[in-house]
Amino acid sequence: MENFDFWAKKWPVIAQAPHLVIPGVVALFGLAWWIAGLWYKQQIETLRERLTLAQEKTAAAQEKAVALTEQIQANASKADLLKSANSTAAAIDQLVYITGVNWQKGKKTPSLSGLGFLDLDVLKERGEDGEINRKYGNTLIGTLRKTYGRGFASGFSDRDRLSDVLHILDVPSLSKLVQDHGAGRLHEIVARKS
Repeated sequence: MENFDFWAKKWPVIAQAPHLVIPGVVALFGLAWWIAGLWYKQQIETLRERLTLAQEKTAAAQEKAVALTEQIQANASKADLLKSANSTAAAIDQLVYITGVNWQKGKKTPSLSGLGFLDLDVLKERGEDGEINRKYGNTLIGTLRKTYGRGFASGFSDRDRLSDVLHILDVPSLSKLVQDHGAGRLHEIVARKS
């Protein structure tokens, strides 16, 4: 009741001096509007960056698809077709990963960075200088399939070496490797299954 008594006593003062209260209310509203504007501006910028990245990845995926089509028409070897197909699939995986859409299930998928961008740890492992490639490049895909299942590195033979396929490995398979390597389990997996 004391709170109500306070406003009951002070309301006549506020009502008699609106020129003091109204500017304060307007200032608070203006501050709230400005803060909301900054937040929305940041959101818009983030979405623009995401769109630009998606457009770049779309162009890369389209280029790879065109190259694959040309190889098919030129009757390229099965090994070359397989590499191109996996490279194209990896580019499409990256695009799907960026947009955060799981096309098989039609649902949003959680992203590693919170914004839906590719995880940089996953991308850097594709290169020859990646730690996984240096430490485990000689590991056979068949060895890794004993832990990760038949779907791991699909399209490759059990006799293929990790170093030969790492640069075109699909994102889900590469993510498993990076996750286990980061947790210190990859060494145990390779040692146990060899």
